[in-house]
Amino acid sequence: MSKTGFTLIIFIIALVLSGCRRRTDAEHKAVRAAAQEYMEMLKDGEIDDYVAGIVYADSMTGDYMSQMADLLAEHVAMLQAEHGGIKEVRAVADTLLDQHAQVFLEVMFADSTIESIDLPMVKDGKTWKMQ
Repeated sequence: MSKTGFTLIIFIIALVLSGCRRRTDAEHKAVRAAAQEYMEMLKDGEIDDYVAGIVYADSMTGDYMSQMADLLAEHVAMLQAEHGGIKEVRAVADTLLDQHAQVFLEVMFADSTIESIDLPMVKDGKTWKMQ
């Protein structure tokens, strides 16, 4: 193989790898944004929208969804009573493996308490949903 042929192969490999890197970076941003958006829904009291963000929500019965929404509303009320509610949510890191991800979030409360949580996510079509 000539030096020019070898250089061309290295150049092509570099182009392919850089394309993969851009797609991966976009997926990291997308999964973090989705996780943060779901937690913002919880913060804003949009409980039904939060429940709809669960990957298997389409197969839940109406009663089950209602019970889950009631439990989440109670949890949000408890956070409000204990910490003054959620003030801010930030996605700080993630691990991404194919169609699954773990997003690490910092939840800041009104009383200055900070809690770190991880939110398992799964890609459903083109949308990231909570697992």
